[in-house]
Amino acid sequence: NPSNKIIRNGEGIIKVALMGAGSFATAMHLPNMVRMSSKYTLHAVCNRSGNKAVSVAASFGAKYSTTDYEEVLSDHEVDLVLIATRHDSHGDLVLRALKAGKHVFVEKPLTTSQCELDQIKAFYSDGEESKPILFVGFNRRFSKYAREIRRHTDKRINPIFANYRMNAGFVSSDS
Repeated sequence: NPSNKIIRNGEGIIKVALMGAGSFATAMHLPNMVRMSSKYTLHAVCNRSGNKAVSVAASFGAKYSTTDYEEVLSDHEVDLVLIATRHDSHGDLVLRALKAGKHVFVEKPLTTSQCELDQIKAFYSDGEESKPILFVGFNRRFSKYAREIRRHTDKRINPIFANYRMNAGFVSSDS
């Protein structure tokens, strides 16, 4: 949708606010943004831990850090919100950012509840023309393991059934 691709700031550089300064965001997304600094700049870092927000903002040259996501959503300079928080917060943050007029890149999953998915769908139900762009990242397809599997299976013409198990580490009981 070309009308959504216009950057409001007029500088041509997309100002990004990071929500959730965890290991994946700081090891993957932010270094990629640094490599593409002609297109993106880190404007703000929001994290539930203030110390981590300050540290990441300083390391990657953000204008400010905060623990209050409403501060980011009300910041008129922010073009795009990159959501890399805990999965159970994705749906709510996505919807809040979209309603605030921010484009959104959210790491998978988009949401963990049908109710939140229905609310996001309803947001776009009256037309996408003037609405912000929503993009969901599926980072596993770029892993070295997925690329290796693809190398061995890309010439197949028959279906393949694959089972795999992943140890994602400890998940706290309140997640």
